[in-house]
Amino acid sequence: MEVLLPVSITIFVIGLLGVFGNVNIVWATYRRRDFQSKCVLSLNDLICIGFEWKNAIGLISAVENYRIPCFWAISVYLFMITFQSTMIPCMAFDRLFAIAWPFKYRVTRTTNYVTLLCAICSLNGLLFVLLGIVFPENNDRIAACNPPLAFPPLISYLWNKWIISLNILTLLLYIASFALLHRKRKQIQTISNSSTRGEHQHLLLQQKIMRTMSVIIILFVISWFYAHCQVFFSTLLGLDEQTAEIVMSTAVVPVMICYVQNYYVYLWRSSDYRAAFKEQLHCMTPSAVGNSRTVATTMSQVRYLLGSMGI
Repeated sequence: MEVLLPVSITIFVIGLLGVFGNVNIVWATYRRRDFQSKCVLSLNDLICIGFEWKNAIGLISAVENYRIPCFWAISVYLFMITFQSTMIPCMAFDRLFAIAWPFKYRVTRTTNYVTLLCAICSLNGLLFVLLGIVFPENNDRIAACNPPLAFPPLISYLWNKWIISLNILTLLLYIASFALLHRKRKQIQTISNSSTRGEHQHLLLQQKIMRTMSVIIILFVISWFYAHCQVFFSTLLGLDEQTAEIVMSTAVVPVMICYVQNYYVYLWRSSDYRAAFKEQLHCMTPSAVGNSRTVATTMSQVRYLLGSMGI
């Protein structure tokens, strides 16, 4: 559809920023073991961007899309996007866990903890893909090959409501984390004995993390949450089928922002990530760095010679 052509171009432009950013996060994770918790989502984002590019190519090429072939073509994407939708509230729970039970959080084995969260997210993703297989419907023509349209209508309806529920849960968990962090810090500030110093330092660290998370939450609301609400209201308002499909297809633009945001938020808010990303940029452009140093050295030599000649 011609009306979706600008959407396709936008997908490619935003996707390029996302590929650059998420590759940098994965690279930083490989170089720094303390960044490992961010690698899963970055790899997931890269896969999702790849499938959205595939969708954009189909729109530009005016390929006719039908529901059942589309479902099988992007079944991995359906799994991954549902996986990520479940991982987002898991990350919110992680912040609440760290603030509410700091000692238990510090002694919990990271590998087992992350494995459990990934298992929960994987089961959720697998469930909806299996529902799409078990309850197929008519092989209708669809406007674009994207998740809301690839699922059978009933499963798509349930999937959308489930993700919105997870989004609301995410916001509630973050609100609870902010409130509990504020209350605990006020309590500890009134106590000056040594037994609370360790917890106070832990809460200061969590406060620093939550400042970064506050930016991510704002972007989450205006991208991921907004996109799924857009899909929800396209069905709630009783739009005709073609208009509803177009509205659902344009919802991919704010979703793409969600796939892109992490690198740029970490670059802005995290000094550790910023240092790692700058090192990587220097590694990617050694000739540019070398040339700039050579030019600077040459200019200083010229100025010295002109000065010695009295010019």
